Amino acid sequence: MKNLLLIILGLCIFTCPRISFGQTDFDQPIEIAYVKSVEDEFTFIATKSFHNDKTKEMQLSGNVDFQSKKFEFTGAEKVIYNETTKTMTVFSCQGFTIDGKVIVKIGEKLSNILEYTVGDDKVYLF
Repeated sequence: MKNLLLIILGLCIFTCPRISFGQTDFDQPIEIAYVKSVEDEFTFIATKSFHNDKTKEMQLSGNVDFQSKKFEFTGAEKVIYNETTKTMTVFSCQGFTIDGKVIVKIGEKLSNILEYTVGDDKVYLF
């Protein structure tokens, strides 16, 4: 009985620090359903989000939706949002609306990529 108790105690001492400290991996995606910026008054909804603190970029993936006062889109495969410049690159969205201008890059085949800066009245199609 004493040996069993020592074995259990040894396992607890060995595994508890690994469970509490070793599982934190900040490079792993965070599965979320909702990202909201109160300051800039916009909302992202996505399946997964990854935030890079060094580059100040957030990558959202999995049926991404976005809504703001001037611009919204639905069903994007991936979005890369730069928090410093407030610019986003949207890949393969299902549809979008904007209270402003749509600028199409002339002379090239469209690849279903668009760029938008939060608060701007223009969206660029590539």
